[in-house]
Amino acid sequence: MYGFFFVYFLDSYNRDVSSNWVSVRVIGIDKGATLLMTENYQTGLIWNLYMKNDYVKNGDKILGWKRNNLITS
Repeated sequence: MYGFFFVYFLDSYNRDVSSNWVSVRVIGIDKGATLLMTENYQTGLIWNLYMKNDYVKNGDKILGWKRNNLITS
């Protein structure tokens, strides 16, 4: 959901009511996380970059975690 004068994500909405209520307030503190989650959902870029990090790879190795390639969509 976008604002009228410039692009921003609205903070609160409820599409379950007949008038599709939308908050008029915008709080920017969580916008970065929302954008990261949206990008990751659409392309998987954030997760792929995260898993290429040497510190993450080392942590996986120390913890003995194995990658599961059996995920299906």
